[in-house]
Amino acid sequence: MTSVFKMSKEHQAECLRQWFELLEEGYNLQEMLMIYRQFSGEEEAAWILDMEEGLNEGEWISGYLENAGFQSEVISIVLFAEKYGELSEGLKRATDLLDSQIKITSEFKKVFHYPLFLSIGFIVITSVLVQGIFPRFDEFFRSMGSELPRISTITFQFFRYLPLFIGIFIIAVITIIIILYYKVTPIRRLHILVKIPLINGYVQSYVTYQLIAKLKPLLTNGFSLKDSLNVIGSEDRIVYHQVESNRIRECLLEGSDLSDALGNSSLYLPQFVHIVKMGESKGNIAHEMDRFSRIVFRRIQKKFSGFLVWFQPVFFLLLGSLMVMLFASLLLPVFSVLDQW
Repeated sequence: MTSVFKMSKEHQAECLRQWFELLEEGYNLQEMLMIYRQFSGEEEAAWILDMEEGLNEGEWISGYLENAGFQSEVISIVLFAEKYGELSEGLKRATDLLDSQIKITSEFKKVFHYPLFLSIGFIVITSVLVQGIFPRFDEFFRSMGSELPRISTITFQFFRYLPLFIGIFIIAVITIIIILYYKVTPIRRLHILVKIPLINGYVQSYVTYQLIAKLKPLLTNGFSLKDSLNVIGSEDRIVYHQVESNRIRECLLEGSDLSDALGNSSLYLPQFVHIVKMGESKGNIAHEMDRFSRIVFRRIQKKFSGFLVWFQPVFFLLLGSLMVMLFASLLLPVFSVLDQW
């Protein structure tokens, strides 16, 4: 019976890291799993034991990763590494990917934690003002035979309908997400995302990195480019990788170079196309891809960190401006009354 349990992403990264280190120290696959199992909890030990038995029957480690909650991208990297390359290299790449995701998630939570509480506080204050203070302000001025300053009236109306606008926006975003994930094919979804200015660079970098992670071990171990793409198209767990590999393979069969096939798609970084063209001229595409993948990996982390750096100041500026506008609209009528006295 196959053991199924869920590992946290941190646990997954540590697991793959320890496997990589044990393999690098010279232990074989069975020894690696046996040593790791000795220091595992009950559920994880049962999972490892199932894996050991499966290996004796000719199965692959990657086939058991899904039972522990590993994502498809990680499983695919390990699958291609153990089948067609070096397992230790695949484990290292998968560990780096998980570490990057953990770091990004941690930074994301850290950056958005404070703005989230500020937003909640702002919503509470605005709700109290809209529901309680604004109507009384309006009644008070009407009873005095005066009208609120125009700027205050506009501001009151803006904040009165702001929850409606936010609600419509949230519903629209949720609707778009549902359509993208349930009504649009994965490859079409990527082509849509790559057209969005703020995230297109991330999408291109991620797709490029994933392609390199699959192609590199195959090319390094003697597979031709066409055979490598055929393997990815038939064995990859991710649908858009299958579609893209088949598209690229068809381009190659028609006589195009790999760089031309990649350049015909908007899913890949333009720099990657130039690197591949350079590799084609040197006759060593795999080496150039491997070098470029490290650059892409660092670029993804750097770009996201850069986004987080400017997000908080922009958010605070926007929220502060709304607060100033809100309280200014309350104070202006008061000053107007004082001037009349």
